[in-house]
Amino acid sequence: MAKAKPKKNALDKFNDKYAPVYGFESFVAEHPNGRGDLGDLVEFWQVSSKRLGIKDDDIAYSQDELVSKYLNGDREVFFKPGKVMYEKDQAAIVDYTGKHTNPIINATDEKTLREIVLPYTIKKNYKTDNDKYKPLEKLVGEEAKLKAKIARIQDRDTREEAVQELVDAREAHYDKRYASNEDARDILKELISENAEVNKVQSDYAAKNKELDDVLGKDIKPFLRSLGIEAKDMVEVYGAIFNIKAEEAKKKKS
Repeated sequence: MAKAKPKKNALDKFNDKYAPVYGFESFVAEHPNGRGDLGDLVEFWQVSSKRLGIKDDDIAYSQDELVSKYLNGDREVFFKPGKVMYEKDQAAIVDYTGKHTNPIINATDEKTLREIVLPYTIKKNYKTDNDKYKPLEKLVGEEAKLKAKIARIQDRDTREEAVQELVDAREAHYDKRYASNEDARDILKELISENAEVNKVQSDYAAKNKELDDVLGKDIKPFLRSLGIEAKDMVEVYGAIFNIKAEEAKKKKS
């Protein structure tokens, strides 16, 4: 007796719906202005046309004209049915995602949520609507700020400015704390160093990162659900996740 196929969850269904979107985008990127093999372009036109509802006999009838278009350099024709379906697919996936946001989050592994989805929601400035998760939201924001500082320090183009900002902040801290104690202020300011400030940020980030990981635990899914992520943003971040996995799969095959 054949085994029954496992039931697809909301994320599986999202991926099924997103696959044609990725397929169109990647094909267009690999064939700019219709450059490439005639057979590949014709096959792409045929598959897209069939999805659009064009009948097999009409597809077959059009082949000679497609060859003529190719030889004359009119390559945009090969993308036209695909573009129509691309827009339809995008609209359908936004509609699906808007109705299944929470089930999609529930079906996502915690590593992906922590490393990709959570940082995305921070970038988009989403806020929780549940008072229970306000302390967690604050912790998420603190960790994100430290992570951003480290990213600027590690970037060759912004390192000098980022380190100087740390030094300036330390000096301002001493100026304020020891405003009435000039001797203490000057002694401390003389000991400020760039290395010490960088090390302090790195140490603070490591500690905050661990604290966040410890606190998140099983709360990451309900916390993300409480953010009320909009459908278009869900499609953007989960589409990016799909793209990453699809490109990784391509590399393994090649």
